[in-house]
Amino acid sequence: EERIRKRFEIYVHMLIPPIGIIIAIYPLMTELYNGWYFYCFVCFTEARGNQSASDILQVLYLITVISSSTVMAYSMLSIICKVTRTFRQSTSYDFPSQRKKENCCCLNSKKFNRNYDPINNLGQNNSPQPSRRFRRLQSRGNKVILMALLYLIPFFVTWVFPVFLFLCIQIEWRYNIIIIPEKLTQT
Repeated sequence: EERIRKRFEIYVHMLIPPIGIIIAIYPLMTELYNGWYFYCFVCFTEARGNQSASDILQVLYLITVISSSTVMAYSMLSIICKVTRTFRQSTSYDFPSQRKKENCCCLNSKKFNRNYDPINNLGQNNSPQPSRRFRRLQSRGNKVILMALLYLIPFFVTWVFPVFLFLCIQIEWRYNIIIIPEKLTQT
């Protein structure tokens, strides 16, 4: 955690505010902020702004949202894979007696299987309940997976879906291509 803070977090915090300020000031200088329904948005009108500057900002917006959602999805999926891999490695270090009753005598027994799959046979020490260690590890792993999904799903719902819908509407307005059928918009 300290290594991440020193090598990554400081530079990200130094990079994000200037980018946000530049992206906010550029439309002011090109007079692109105009009324759009109940709030101001980057769009051009006959009296203010120009089409190319508006298009550049919309492309930058799309690139930012798509790249950040891709990085976010990759990060969360890599966390899930790392937790699963760590859980598998941790369970592979169990004693044979924790795996199955037939392996409890000694490691040199013919019945001891060195190609043992810890995930498929974990907690089967001939008792109906898995071991406490297994339940604790599995609970922690499930919590991490749940936290990753609870972060990723709202991110996609609040950013990716609206951007996709905005892009579809822009394509329909500019090029008269029907992407969203009228039956869906009327219901």
